[in-house]
Amino acid sequence: MKIKKIILSRGRHGSITSDTLFPNATLVVPKSEIKEYKKTTNNEIHGISDNIMGLGNVRNYCLYTFKEDCLVMIDDDIQKLWVMTRLHGYAITDPTAIEHIVDNTAEMAQQLNTSLITRQKWHSN
Repeated sequence: MKIKKIILSRGRHGSITSDTLFPNATLVVPKSEIKEYKKTTNNEIHGISDNIMGLGNVRNYCLYTFKEDCLVMIDDDIQKLWVMTRLHGYAITDPTAIEHIVDNTAEMAQQLNTSLITRQKWHSN
């Protein structure tokens, strides 16, 4: 299964944090801001029209543009993954561990034929 992780951002090139936790994710930013984001991140950047306004419209653009089996949309200000599988939760900040958790979650969603935090081609409504 092909999984695509994207970080949606606008006007926050100086304060984005998710790129360090998701170094393989693609940043989706307005074309007019690409130059500024390139100064602060090593992630791949996908530019969208500056005319696409509002988070809902950006998400819809991404759903129609990226053709992977699974699309994971990530906020741009994530600092840790909080896990609640024990009596007391704990934080994970290791990018490799987080990538494995997200990928495993997507695989389980596919096996259950459901959507969780992703859009999957296999989900039928």
